[in-house]
Order: sequence, then C-alpha cells, then structure tokens
Amino acid sequence: EKISDLVVELYGVDDATTIIFEDAAIIVVKIAYEEKLTEELNSTIEKTVLDEAPGINDVLITDKSNIFSEINNLVAELLQGESYDSLVNEIAKIKNKIH
Repeated sequence: EKISDLVVELYGVDDATTIIFEDAAIIVVKIAYEEKLTEELNSTIEKTVLDEAPGINDVLITDKSNIFSEINNLVAELLQGESYDSLVNEIAKIKNKIH
C-alpha cells in the first residue's frame, strides 16, 4: 500500500496497485486522462520506489488494466486471510506477463 501511495503522488498517475514478489515490486498504474506511461514516468516511478522501499531491487511497471484487476483481486484475497504462499504461482504468472 505504501508503494502504491508513493506512486499515486506522482504527476500523471491517477491510481496504482502493487504486490511484492520476492525482491520485486510489481506495479500497475492507471494513467491520468491524456497522459501516457512514458519512459520518463516509468523511470520516475522506478527511482521513487527504489529510494523509498528498502529490500526492493526490481520494479516492474505496466498500465495494462487487466493486470490491474488481477493484482487488486490478489490483494483482496490476502486481506481476506488467504495465505501468501497459496498465491505465489498466480503472482509469478503476473510477473512473467510484465517482465
């Protein structure tokens, strides 16, 4: 949640969802109207996360809405008590879609 909050504070980002997998932050953003996920914005997000989140060594970023929904669903499952270990395969699949 902290990582998503940091990303949403950046200009051009309306919403973000994040899940951590090993030492990677998988971040999906919703870009503001008439804005794009440019290389510059991508670099700004990556630098912000690496500077503010100890233990994160890899930042994967996308703006694909279907992946946003997938991560939100996984986060909801975790909040409802589902164990992280039971979701590892799903998280790995999402990571592979972005990587």
